[in-house]
Amino acid sequence: MMLSYSKWYSERSSIGQYDDFHRWAGFRFSPNDKTYYHSYYECADAIHMYHQALGQAGANKEIAAQAAIMLATCDEAVQLFKTNTKHYYSPYRKLLKTRYGQTESFAAAVTHCPDTAAWNKKF
Repeated sequence: MMLSYSKWYSERSSIGQYDDFHRWAGFRFSPNDKTYYHSYYECADAIHMYHQALGQAGANKEIAAQAAIMLATCDEAVQLFKTNTKHYYSPYRKLLKTRYGQTESFAAAVTHCPDTAAWNKKF
């Protein structure tokens, strides 16, 4: 994706060299925004990998809890991006709380991550 960083899609050569606000205010990832849309905006690759991690965790509840935390985070980020609603609660939250609520990973996330701590209060 770093190859996508270039000029603003409608930037003219008359824009000053030090005018950073105007240079980046309307920046797009063109032409790669279409290529990487699902990976970047819909977390498709990340969600796929966390599903694999959850499936391959086997009896390791700590790894499974970590994957479930990230699945819930990605799922809610995608829904927020697509619908712009803050009232979506990922089904991975319930999985996380019921199946992995007693793990050290869940306890650490609740302690150190404000989002997970807020989730824990809304179950």
